[in-house]
Amino acid sequence: MWVTKSDAEWKVLRNEKGEAVKKKVQMHDGVLPDGSPQPLYFPADHPRAGIFKGMQLILEECGIPAGVLKIKAMCSGAKRFPCHDNVIVPGMSPCCCWKALYDQPSFINQKSRLEEIARDRVIMSCSILNSIVSSTLLSRSGVT
Repeated sequence: MWVTKSDAEWKVLRNEKGEAVKKKVQMHDGVLPDGSPQPLYFPADHPRAGIFKGMQLILEECGIPAGVLKIKAMCSGAKRFPCHDNVIVPGMSPCCCWKALYDQPSFINQKSRLEEIARDRVIMSCSILNSIVSSTLLSRSGVT
């Protein structure tokens, strides 16, 4: 996945042409139906180390035989995925690998990086606030 690169102050870095500089980052691991982690990239000891496994292999690891279903990678017709709003009825084959993959719980429940940063900052802020309040209460009560 490609994201915009920024400096320590979160300012977008630009090249000589004024275009935003991009960097490649890996997506978070998924979670298999049994609750175990599902790496989306081949492991370090694999001949294709660090490369995205691909939708078909990821679906097969989830127990969905995409290869057997002979479905397309994604529906045709539009730049964005036209099947995005289609609801798959249990027992019905997905229309494409993309839809099948993005209907998996680990994709549906994945937090965005922004949500994760916000959560971490809230936890940090609460922790700091708790320390300040505790210190203030202790100092007022005469306990040192």
